[in-house]
Amino acid sequence: FISSEQWALVMEKVLDLHDVDWKEIQPRVAPTIQPNLDKIDWRAWLIETSTDILKALSDSDRMRRAIDHSDKILAIFEFLDFDKSGLVEKAEFLAGGRILNR
Repeated sequence: FISSEQWALVMEKVLDLHDVDWKEIQPRVAPTIQPNLDKIDWRAWLIETSTDILKALSDSDRMRRAIDHSDKILAIFEFLDFDKSGLVEKAEFLAGGRILNR
């Protein structure tokens, strides 16, 4: 178990979001195991949060279509990445557009 103070510090450091008041949102995001007991079951919270994120991604129609067409998306990316750097720069994107519009 960790305290709400420890949870807030970890969230701030890991997510690099220093302007968020993690202590204020903690009760809604990562509730303690019992009211008036400052202990968060971080393992259970992490599993639940991960499950929620994965469920949201798998439920997303847009994400499902992207996964279904990932081989086509990768082929387009590889076509646009002229210098094979692993990045599609603006100039490469524009050049690819000009080639496709011929």
